Amino acid sequence: MKHIKKGSLLVVVFTLAFTMLLKTQTAQADNHDDITGTLETEMREAVKRGILLGYGDGKYGQEEHVTRAQFAAFIQRALSLPEAQSNFKDVTPNMTLAASVNAVAGAGIMQGVSTEFFNPDALITREQVAMTIENALVYSKMELVKKEILFSDAGLMTSGTKLAIFHAINYGIVNGMPNDNGTMRFEPKSNATRAQAAAFIIRFLTAKENYVPPVVNPVPVPEPTPIPTPIPEPEPPIDTTKYYNATLKDGQLVKGLSEYTTYVAANSAFRNNPSAKAIYKGNEMIQIKEGLAYAKHYTPGSATVIYSDSTFSRQVSYIQYGRELKLLESNDRYVKVQAGGTIGFAKQSEIEYIPQELITNKDYYMPSSTGVLIHFTYNHANKSFGFGGYQIGPAPTFMMNLQKYFSQDGVNFYHENGTFAGQHYPYFQYLSARTKTNYTAEELDLYISDRLQTVSTKYPTALTTSKLIGLGAFLKEVESIYNVNALFILSAAMHESDSGMSVNAQTKNNLFGIKVFDSTPQDGETYTKPEDSVVAFVTRYVNLNYGPPTGLYAKGLAPGNKTSGMNVHYASDPNWGAKIAQYMWRGDALLGYKDSGVNAKQLAMTAHNGVINVRSTPEVRSDNLLFTYKAKDLGVNISFGYPLVILEETIGTDGYTWFKVLSDQNPPADFGWIREKDANFTLVRKIK
Repeated sequence: MKHIKKGSLLVVVFTLAFTMLLKTQTAQADNHDDITGTLETEMREAVKRGILLGYGDGKYGQEEHVTRAQFAAFIQRALSLPEAQSNFKDVTPNMTLAASVNAVAGAGIMQGVSTEFFNPDALITREQVAMTIENALVYSKMELVKKEILFSDAGLMTSGTKLAIFHAINYGIVNGMPNDNGTMRFEPKSNATRAQAAAFIIRFLTAKENYVPPVVNPVPVPEPTPIPTPIPEPEPPIDTTKYYNATLKDGQLVKGLSEYTTYVAANSAFRNNPSAKAIYKGNEMIQIKEGLAYAKHYTPGSATVIYSDSTFSRQVSYIQYGRELKLLESNDRYVKVQAGGTIGFAKQSEIEYIPQELITNKDYYMPSSTGVLIHFTYNHANKSFGFGGYQIGPAPTFMMNLQKYFSQDGVNFYHENGTFAGQHYPYFQYLSARTKTNYTAEELDLYISDRLQTVSTKYPTALTTSKLIGLGAFLKEVESIYNVNALFILSAAMHESDSGMSVNAQTKNNLFGIKVFDSTPQDGETYTKPEDSVVAFVTRYVNLNYGPPTGLYAKGLAPGNKTSGMNVHYASDPNWGAKIAQYMWRGDALLGYKDSGVNAKQLAMTAHNGVINVRSTPEVRSDNLLFTYKAKDLGVNISFGYPLVILEETIGTDGYTWFKVLSDQNPPADFGWIREKDANFTLVRKIK
């Protein structure tokens, strides 16, 4: 992203003979500059105070966006911050605004994007401005008091961002923008303009100048006669073999005094007591009446395993620590949950609970103001939305922009009140990896360059050191030889290697996290060059293990979710498949929608939980069986079979409709035929 570099301000000191002429020209400047509009008063005040410097010829660029270094300079000038030093590698002494960046960092008003980098040329967003203003309030020893406003885009903000905005609103420093329906929005992710930055700072200075510290105890109050505090009775020790019911008190669960020697007795009392919210065995919560569950960190780096039945005899998937699960039921032996579209069982030792009354945040989906569906994932263990949401792709028509929707599987969506909203299969998430991308090697390299430009705010050397650079031709060659979509391979590499900049990518040429586990993130296979890891990913994983019918982890050859596709087993992150798909969609959007536009494939799912035969011709014969899809759980709402791509359809000699589909095998067949129905079951249903 290119930014205009400001020329240095040349101060010319005229002789006394020209002083009056200079004053006259200054007085007339208001009539010959570009400062007009809603924030004109604040901008002129910022210019008057020397906070905002122009470009000459009356140009102040009110609609231009502000970089982090520029905003640091505005703050430094406004507060006359003392000089300081920093260790930011991207803030060199000869940089024009280095002194300002070091000053605001030294004052604790702005931080770097990491301990080593400030990222001075990145544009600053409105939410980042609000966070900086909050730090300026603290630096100025002004009391933080919040004034809440309900913003229509509050779902795009973290709790910390909201609080910073509310603190600034209390002092009249920031405002929202009106929507057509009378509500307000803040646009936290929008980049701040020079006019907005000037307004924020001038309002902050006005509040600072008018600030009167609160008076604490202005009249001396005699010390009261101390009353001896009774020593509380020690709480009886918790017996880890006994059961206890718990109720809510002051926002916390409190165990009752009654002990139960058996789970049956505790559960009976639990069900008969409307106030009881949870059952504990010793200090471990094992049951709640209503709420949610999440994956427990029972050993470092562990994931919660989901089994097919309550005896834990067969593993069907696993879930990353802290990630949300839909709670269906529990007892003293197991927890029944929904993970993605799969209903399964987990061990009590691997699950944590949150009663409904104590839920403060949870996963949700929201279409942006431009109609892009964004998924905000919450980690209940870390109590954080992390770095915000990730993009899914175009939102379906049944969704309203800036409204929250909830889904455990990313396909079946619900309103906040629990009513069903609609079903939506994100295209690239369920597109077979056996398809061929329509993009050339040069276009893939263009996408790589664009992606590296984006991540260069985090990794300043990405454009020259990323391990993805120049892979386009090799990916197309791999696509041709091994029959795996090149855009899919590239997207998996972007996600797994942080666009070729992760430690494993940089030091081991490992672009796919191969042999990297949650418990040992430092591990991972080493390759001579990045291309070798591409071949390993495609041959040893995609084709060998994840491709039906013979793959050890074959649940469908698409990114998928925790019920269908490669995500069932490839990663503990329940949204791994959706995140791979987002990079495919981003590339497709950048390069002209050649894969999802007029060239979009007809997607489908197998719709029968028994075996399904794939044949070389559209007829049932003893000699034309190519392979058989194994029996598979179809998930909640019968939504998830094996993902298919339908190439054409015909009426067979048996009178049934037959679908010609891409073959998941590699080799021997490029395609096969599946009957839509048989005498008893629907075998295939279209989903796109």
